[in-house]
Amino acid sequence: MIYVASIDRQVNNAAQVILKPAVECSGEDYAGIMATNLESCFHLSQLAHPLLRNASVAGGGSVVHISSTAGCLGVPGVVLYSIAKGTHFKEHTHTHTHSINPYLEGYF
Repeated sequence: MIYVASIDRQVNNAAQVILKPAVECSGEDYAGIMATNLESCFHLSQLAHPLLRNASVAGGGSVVHISSTAGCLGVPGVVLYSIAKGTHFKEHTHTHTHSINPYLEGYF
């Protein structure tokens, strides 16, 4: 018996919040938020890609990115979180999807 590993869904819901005004955020604060809220999702998606291709659903598995309205509105006191979630929703999802399957032009 040959076992082929696969996953049908990957959900990226990582988030870290630092409650500080924008002028008080350090480079370390920025790097930590981006590592948790963006980089972790990117790297997990990279690792999951081969398993998603073997999904039991036709056409492969799905990647779901959980964002926040803070990314669209910008919320005082959580500016780094807002930046990360806005980037995650707008740019990361679109760019990552097209890098995997450039034929999804009509879906965005």
